[in-house]
Amino acid sequence: MSSDLRSELGKTFDLAIRRHEAKVLKTSHDWKTLQDIEERHNRAREAADQGYRQEYGTRVEQARLDILAEKTSRTFDIRPPFGTDNFRKDAIDREAHRRVQADHDATIAGINEREVRAIETLLSEATERRALDGAARKEFGRATDRRSGRDRRINPSFD
Repeated sequence: MSSDLRSELGKTFDLAIRRHEAKVLKTSHDWKTLQDIEERHNRAREAADQGYRQEYGTRVEQARLDILAEKTSRTFDIRPPFGTDNFRKDAIDREAHRRVQADHDATIAGINEREVRAIETLLSEATERRALDGAARKEFGRATDRRSGRDRRINPSFD
């Protein structure tokens, strides 16, 4: 999928989500809460990205050490012949870079998932509150029905 198509599709989904939020969130308190959730998670994403960029070398070095520790741990498998080993520096470096990138992607995905859950909770609470808005008015209208007794009956039996 081309990047233009992907960005257009993303914009379309974002617009649809915003329209849904506009239908559900009616009070200024709900909108403020939504903005707080988005701002908090944007700050968390920025902090994760900044930490990833600043500590990339350290993280790769630690991942490299972890890989070497895994490869040199004692196993009771059949040992390779003397002089042959699986310690290729370039392969270990690639694996370390992959692990660091995967850890960062998992961190960002976790932040995104928490944001989605928080927004879904807010939307469901707002929907429940909206459902209760007209309930009292409807019940009061039913209790103060001024029609005569015959007209109030749902299924009059006198026809």
